[in-house]
Amino acid sequence: MTKTVMVVLLVSATAIIPSGRARAGDDGLSFEISPYFWAMAIDGNVAVNNLPSAHFDMSFSDVWDDFDSGAATFITIRKGEWLALGDISYLKLKEDRQFPLLSVSSEIDTVLASLSIGYRIAEKTDSHSIDAFIGGRYNRYKVDIEISPLGSASQTEEWVDPIVGTNLSLSFSERFGAGVLADIGGFGVGSDLAWEVIPVIRLSLNDTITLRAGYRWLDVDYDKDDLLIDTMTQGWLAGLGFRF
Repeated sequence: MTKTVMVVLLVSATAIIPSGRARAGDDGLSFEISPYFWAMAIDGNVAVNNLPSAHFDMSFSDVWDDFDSGAATFITIRKGEWLALGDISYLKLKEDRQFPLLSVSSEIDTVLASLSIGYRIAEKTDSHSIDAFIGGRYNRYKVDIEISPLGSASQTEEWVDPIVGTNLSLSFSERFGAGVLADIGGFGVGSDLAWEVIPVIRLSLNDTITLRAGYRWLDVDYDKDDLLIDTMTQGWLAGLGFRF
């Protein structure tokens, strides 16, 4: 997917996290799909085999300059107090750095896909609600690093992190509200530790379309099988969610 396509996603229909509260007393089935764009910055270290780690310190403009391809979609299904959350994202980026005695070229090809099941644990009509959820996040990282003249290495790893989290939704009026989604996982099963936090504000344009804007922090600490990934990815999100 080219940069042009990503701009179209940002302008026309991109979004963030679950749609928030179902209407009080609504036991019907609802479905929301939200392709989204993430204006991210990346900071951290990546190492493959015995090569020295490559350090990423890239602002959004840097990521955009070195951006190759990417796509992301969030899906929410609700029925009564129950919900299912799905999120899939793909990102490919690269960075080249020149030092006095060597040059470093690194490329990361990433697929993240999560699936969780949740339940509404608290609700105050037309005011706020809290969902708790549990699930897993699939991680696939393909890392290529070339450090000249020391050598090059490539590594592909796949793992699944168990995750637990909450989704808080606040309503300030019939159309305007806010929310925070947070989860934590890994616990040494896959990543040593992985967590994310996504605060948002939302404006319902009608019963089908919701405009959202927010911020996302995603931290991954993985160190196994000759691959080290210790990165913080963060940045603004904005767009539209479509409910059916």
